[in-house]
Amino acid sequence: NLTVGSVTTEYSDTVPAGDVISQNPAGGASVMPGTSVDLVVSLGVQMVTVPDVVGTAQASAEAAITAAILTVGNVTTAYSPTVPTGDVISQSPAAGASVVHDSAVDIVVSLGVEPVSVPNVVGTAQAAAEAAITAATLVVGTVTSVNSDTVAAGDVISQTPAGGTSAMPGTAVDLTVSLGVLMVTVP
Repeated sequence: NLTVGSVTTEYSDTVPAGDVISQNPAGGASVMPGTSVDLVVSLGVQMVTVPDVVGTAQASAEAAITAAILTVGNVTTAYSPTVPTGDVISQSPAAGASVVHDSAVDIVVSLGVEPVSVPNVVGTAQAAAEAAITAATLVVGTVTSVNSDTVAAGDVISQTPAGGTSAMPGTAVDLTVSLGVLMVTVP
């Protein structure tokens, strides 16, 4: 002799879809005949769609993940020649996947272009030095020639930036090349 009152639904991680999560008044309570009983029925576990955060800034990506009722998982970094520093290179699970709410989404954030080590070309022939520089994804910058009493003609006396330092690909390496010993005419 009771009536069904309002029936609302909500997600539940523990109650299967279609089953009653709760009721009001509670079971076992004494009520007057004709009293309505409100029910909350389970929709089951909430599934959400993973947002596409690849190519967005890390802060924006994390906000989008949180807004989608997911959590930010492991955040790792990697160099990328194409993705700007601070933007997301990849994500897991992929965008568009349907996952349980509060699942973790791992992202890889770009460190930008990976620096390269400048080769040490001091003491090598100019042609070999230029080949080593271009092989390291750098470019030959200004080449100046000066006389030297200690370095053979055609060999590199000095370089800027110095060998062993880090530089971004495409950086110019300036060379000073020996003309050899300065010869003078005896009067």
